[in-house]
Amino acid sequence: MDMDEREALRRARELIKNKESNRICYALGEVGVKNQRLNNACIRLRGFIMKQIAPSVTFEGWQDRKGFGRQRTSATLRRDRLDWIDWMLEEGKFAPKKVTPRRVL
Repeated sequence: MDMDEREALRRARELIKNKESNRICYALGEVGVKNQRLNNACIRLRGFIMKQIAPSVTFEGWQDRKGFGRQRTSATLRRDRLDWIDWMLEEGKFAPKKVTPRRVL
């Protein structure tokens, strides 16, 4: 993950945590509009998220499809979204790739 993607996720996380936005992709959209330097990172992140939840188009739809149930409160959904952002920051798609040294002959 590059530094712009990390910063965009952190800012989106704050928007969701502070109840200024309800959805990760919407929060990333807001971050990109407010800070043009981060806009391309936000677009990449939204693309990654959409691929992860496909064929669902919402996080709630993805959760339903995965068997988490429909009786999730807005507070629970917010916590789930924050957890997903934390996962992306810590180890998800953006975890450092292991480099296998090549043997030099």
